[in-house]
Amino acid sequence: MPDDPPGYGVPLALKARLNEVEGCWLDVQCDCGRSIRYPIRMMVRSLGPGHHLGEIVPRLKCEKCGAKPATVHLCETAIREFCKGAPPGWSVQLHPLP
Repeated sequence: MPDDPPGYGVPLALKARLNEVEGCWLDVQCDCGRSIRYPIRMMVRSLGPGHHLGEIVPRLKCEKCGAKPATVHLCETAIREFCKGAPPGWSVQLHPLP
């Protein structure tokens, strides 16, 4: 699985507007054990298409404990790691910065 999507790296991913990555997902993991895979298309619906990922990622908080996430990945699909079924797509770690 490639680490970076075609044409993207961490700096470009953080500058991307939500509508530019609308088909992707955020995989958010917290130290408390909670994890969520959030479709960006839902962020477009609630926040609008013009926000940059670099504005949104620092504002994310865990719904369970209120802490900032341990890791955030921009993912091509809802599957970031290989398991049974379809293979995972690319992913880029947005937080903490690699």
